Amino acid sequence: MDDLKTKYPGLLLSYHAHKIHKHVPNLSRTLAGLILSSDDPQFQNECASLLGLPLGDADTEQQMEMCISEKISRIIEMNDGRRKTHKQNGPNLFECGSQFEGHPGDKDVLAEDVMTIP
Repeated sequence: MDDLKTKYPGLLLSYHAHKIHKHVPNLSRTLAGLILSSDDPQFQNECASLLGLPLGDADTEQQMEMCISEKISRIIEMNDGRRKTHKQNGPNLFECGSQFEGHPGDKDVLAEDVMTIP
């Protein structure tokens, strides 16, 4: 199964990774918009450099959005494979249980919705 995941990335994502992956377009659009709306050209150039974009391509929101989207998707796919094999090794960012008592809207949170830090 791991060979198929490696050969066809993004095709065999877990349910949890698929739920996260649905938010990638909005997240990448928001990040690109925030970067390009900055009045600080040094910040924009540094962000473009971190994304691996030539400085001239930082002007196009669509190019930056696509680059951010690809990087986020790659990270989701990479962490999806590690999630199953190293599930016990990473601490939980949030833990289900007593901390949700007293917050009626938070009781619907499932264990599969909890993200772990690799």
